[in-house]
Amino acid sequence: MGFVEELKSKNFSIYAQWAGILSIPFLFIAGGLAFISFVIFAVIAWILAFILVFIEIPFCLKICPTSPNFDAFIRIFENNLFRTVGYVVFAVVTFAFVSKSVFYVLPGLSLAIAGICYGIAALKHQSHASSKLTGGTGV
Repeated sequence: MGFVEELKSKNFSIYAQWAGILSIPFLFIAGGLAFISFVIFAVIAWILAFILVFIEIPFCLKICPTSPNFDAFIRIFENNLFRTVGYVVFAVVTFAFVSKSVFYVLPGLSLAIAGICYGIAALKHQSHASSKLTGGTGV
């Protein structure tokens, strides 16, 4: 199944994965812009982006050496419900810094969209699926 077929599958877990992947560069860019003026947000944004790389791109867990503790932490997010909670928390943390700069809205918005899509997938009882393009199993 190709990328277009995955998007046509109406599996909200796939939509959420791509929203999460989209939020990774947004977090890196916002962290870079904030590094000079607001170091706390920059560090938090980069840590969130690093965690999201391993959560959303299964191929990275296969090729990168990680510790058993980190692998156990990432496995917490295998369920759509836990991913919903995680993304909502990440979005709230990001939106908490919006009063400092408008640049933080885009990462927070993409994290919130991913959380909403994972929430819809959990409510519809859709099993978690990750795109074949990122090393996942597909739909």
